[in-house]
Amino acid sequence: MAIAVMVINVYAKNLEVTIVRAGSTFDTTQDVIVKLQYRNTGQKKINIVKWYLPGKELYDPLFKITCNNVPVEYLGPMIKRVKPAAKE
Repeated sequence: MAIAVMVINVYAKNLEVTIVRAGSTFDTTQDVIVKLQYRNTGQKKINIVKWYLPGKELYDPLFKITCNNVPVEYLGPMIKRVKPAAKE
């Protein structure tokens, strides 16, 4: 299965974005942490403003994601919360 990610809304046609993951399998208790690598494939300098780079939280649909060349809908972050304590 191939997964491709492209940054959208960044005005740089020569910007290549690659996802690098720590492993290929994860159990249900592990966080899946990925690293995004940005590469300029053109001849000119590209400036990317900070708000187009993901931080610790990602809520905006900054990416066009496909799986085997089929678009995958961005659903937003998947958040797991622990049961609140009695004092909360």
